[in-house]
Amino acid sequence: MSRDSDIIAAQEAKVAGLRRNLEIEEGVLRGMRLVAHPDVKPANLEPEQSIAVENWNRIVAGSRRGRQPGAISREWRNTLGTLYRECPDRFSISDAVVAAQANGLKAGTREAEDRIRAYLDVGYVERAGDGFKVGQVAVQKYGFAQRQTQEAPTAVAEGASK
Repeated sequence: MSRDSDIIAAQEAKVAGLRRNLEIEEGVLRGMRLVAHPDVKPANLEPEQSIAVENWNRIVAGSRRGRQPGAISREWRNTLGTLYRECPDRFSISDAVVAAQANGLKAGTREAEDRIRAYLDVGYVERAGDGFKVGQVAVQKYGFAQRQTQEAPTAVAEGASK
């Protein structure tokens, strides 16, 4: 029963993330339209449109801080690469923990679960039966298919056997 609950919770989280992204993109679009028509003054706008103009101006001004949406650390990118090479069809959370640790992260089960759920939202990871696999979005974006094997080819298998 908990596996079903986990799957449902993951899907709900994915939907919530997509809704947030949609709201952001709609706000950016409204802001772009408002910037494209400078004859419309913010005072004449609905409160929602005024917020969109402020958000757009902040983005245009370059005051945005933090990582770009979908950006991940080098260590987690390398972890996904390791998982892609060593577990191409399916990996588990414990495989992700071993791969993360092999790439210099001090990740436990909880952090790996959180990362995998976040990566599901952006397509870096996909469901594969009762596990996961590295998604084509990550494979294409980070060139995993073209890379030569640079790490030990059995890092996940060695870690799982310990």
